Amino acid sequence: MLMELTARQKRYRRYREHLLADPEMHENNLKIRHALYKKHKEEYRRKQREYSQRLRDEAIVKLGGKCAKCGITDIRVLQIDHINGGGERERTKGRRYQGILLDIRDKSEEYIKQHYQLLCANCNWIKRYERGEHNQF
Repeated sequence: MLMELTARQKRYRRYREHLLADPEMHENNLKIRHALYKKHKEEYRRKQREYSQRLRDEAIVKLGGKCAKCGITDIRVLQIDHINGGGERERTKGRRYQGILLDIRDKSEEYIKQHYQLLCANCNWIKRYERGEHNQF
């Protein structure tokens, strides 16, 4: 079953197709972006941190704002957990934390409840220990 693309994914595909149609334009675009990044590195990093924090805050709210096991609400200790494991598989495929946050933002409530939950650090480690996931590193 194919999943429908989000508006962001559609825009990105159109952008990639446009760039790949003209390799020289693509190369110039990369040079310009790299120069701008070097010139405004600190501002870029600050905005990236703010964006990631905003995504994390949205995900925490969408997942209920408290640990699914003990109910703690301190966001400093809350972690996003894959209900049926799978976090390690996603990392080995190159998927990063921000991709998970985007998943939580963009997917349906039903999908999110089947795949993710919010756990505090203690409950997350207890779960990992009970499932034998603690020695996988």
